[in-house]
Amino acid sequence: MKHGIWLAALLLALPIASACSDDDDTGGVGGSGGGGGRGGSGGAGGSGGAGGTGGAGGSGGNGGNGGAEARVIPATVCTDYSGALDRVVFTGDDTDRCLELVLASGTGTGTWDVAVPDGWMVASAGLHAAPCDEETTELPVTPTAVEGDITFTEATDGSIETITADVVFTFPDGAGGEERLRIDLDEVAPAPGCAQ
Repeated sequence: MKHGIWLAALLLALPIASACSDDDDTGGVGGSGGGGGRGGSGGAGGSGGAGGTGGAGGSGGNGGNGGAEARVIPATVCTDYSGALDRVVFTGDDTDRCLELVLASGTGTGTWDVAVPDGWMVASAGLHAAPCDEETTELPVTPTAVEGDITFTEATDGSIETITADVVFTFPDGAGGEERLRIDLDEVAPAPGCAQ
């Protein structure tokens, strides 16, 4: 009878032990992981700096003033072979003044920038304060510059047949400026003999 009670107690304990054994072997269901936090928004990019303003261009310099325009005046020319030197004399009639340019036979460097035929040179140049048909004892005004070209054509005897001249004379005008006179002759036959 005692053995039957012990066996019955043993049989009742087996399911309990088995149940306990099953609980130890089987793990519980894991809990759900927490949701990750949202990343923070990136900061706005900084604005680019404004470009610098280019420097203003420099002003161009003022153009230089050109020289006074040369005024063409009526002119004549003559030749003189009576002296020790042959002469070619140009006269320009400027109303109450007389422009004079003298070439002489010979060679020399001369003072003025005038191209003349070989064997000739500029002997003198000046502006007389009297008409060309009047005599004066006053010294002529000396030009500050004489520029140009003079050419001859010659006859078979060597005398001058025609003369071409384009010459500009520059004089002070008395007011701090300048006056420019021009003689312009194209293949003009010179008058024979020149008044002394």
